Amino acid sequence: MLGVKAVAAADIRRVHHAPDDNELFESVVPATASAPTLCILEVARLMRLGQAWCEQAQVEPADAAATGAPAVPAPHQVGTTQRHAVFRIGVEQWAVPVSAVERVVPVPATELALGPKERTWAIGQWQGRKLPLVDISEGRQASDRQSAPWMVMLGQGPLLLGLTVSECQQFLDLPQAAVASIPGDPLLAGVALLPDGARLQVLDVAKLFGLTPEASISRRAPAPLHAPGGAVQPDATEPLPYLVFDADQRYASPVDGIVGVVELPAQAREDLRSGRPAFLAWRGQTVRLVSLPAIARSEGLADPQLAVLVQAPGGTTAPLGIAIHSLTDWLPAHSARRSGMRMGAMGEFGLINAKGAVDHANLVVVDLAQMAYLLG
Repeated sequence: MLGVKAVAAADIRRVHHAPDDNELFESVVPATASAPTLCILEVARLMRLGQAWCEQAQVEPADAAATGAPAVPAPHQVGTTQRHAVFRIGVEQWAVPVSAVERVVPVPATELALGPKERTWAIGQWQGRKLPLVDISEGRQASDRQSAPWMVMLGQGPLLLGLTVSECQQFLDLPQAAVASIPGDPLLAGVALLPDGARLQVLDVAKLFGLTPEASISRRAPAPLHAPGGAVQPDATEPLPYLVFDADQRYASPVDGIVGVVELPAQAREDLRSGRPAFLAWRGQTVRLVSLPAIARSEGLADPQLAVLVQAPGGTTAPLGIAIHSLTDWLPAHSARRSGMRMGAMGEFGLINAKGAVDHANLVVVDLAQMAYLLG
């Protein structure tokens, strides 16, 4: 997130005049001397496109045959069916039971290459957990990040493996009778033929784990018996996302309690700079504005541009606006580790380290929700 901007309706220019449900950017805000051109996202269209698989799942078999789409049983025909996620791996189509799919993520960087001809072609790491990268296609067509940019994380008990795939296609409910079993096959639970004649290979996840002893490296180490109940291990990642922002220096705050980020009106900015009480109108409320107390050796916030609107824990007090200079980043959950250090009489400070992010090592943690409680 880079910031917020108030835009007058008269300033918006439409660049695509023919309606197109696949076009996500139809209008722009032209560039000015101090700002670049901004493309306006058509959120409603994005949501409709994102839900396409939901609509496709309701297609009746007769309609599916007419459109060439894979047949999906209607709700009253489900009977003994199992939902599968369909992936393209190289030129092959594979169906994987969704009950085994943990999530789908981009293929991580490989730490150890085992060879493109091997089923387990590399070892990678995801959220601090090592796991094998596995290609089940014939001829090993998905053994690099160019041909297979996605990793399907499959789970079995405490173990994980990363199935590398070329494309995520759709969800499909397969009746038991639609799958022809292949006894003795090392990987397949069976094969299903789609209405267009395409062959869909159905993966037996238990067989795959049986053929992948490397999955044992994904097992999490048990917590030490002497660790107190609920204690966070030193290498544990933060379960919450963090907002990174600039004030008198760069900080990170957990997003709990943050209810909005707005641009400061000119009068509010001037009041803050001059030390006068400052206020902001927001959703029918008058919100008091405060500057973030400076930790660095500076005169504090010299040029406030934005306000982070925060609700103190419990929601028992009114929202408070905390003035900052700019937003710089968003750290997703489990992408950073937290530690602490003591700074003399100032006491304990929380630090956050976002490995791999530029300029995000050892950021000072400021919990804006707690700050709102103290300043309010």
